Amino acid sequence: MPVWTLGTLPLSLAVGFIVQAVIGIGIRLAFAVRRGNARELLATYRTKRWIIDTFRLAIFSGLWAHTYSWIKLSIPILHPRLFDQQLWNLDQAICFGYSPNFFFLTLFSKPEALRAIDWIYGSAFSPP
Repeated sequence: MPVWTLGTLPLSLAVGFIVQAVIGIGIRLAFAVRRGNARELLATYRTKRWIIDTFRLAIFSGLWAHTYSWIKLSIPILHPRLFDQQLWNLDQAICFGYSPNFFFLTLFSKPEALRAIDWIYGSAFSPP
């Protein structure tokens, strides 16, 4: 049941964002080594401000995804007739009249691509 995973969702997503940040650090460091300015980049990464900002972004991202998940799961429970129509309409208004769900499915209509996307999406919202 999806509701059971919501308690662990903020922490698991925050950890996922930190892992992504570490991967990004590695990629940027590789380019900096090629350009010869790796020391300056490492000095930036070692600053207290950079470390605190990175962790703040990871925590905020985890909380944001947690809040989004609660909204998406609680609307059908609180008002079954409403379901998700207002959020659906908001998505269409933001995306110039196109439903992002239909656009995405049409864009990636190959079954293999959809399975890969489902796996990635499912692993992002599953506790570690």
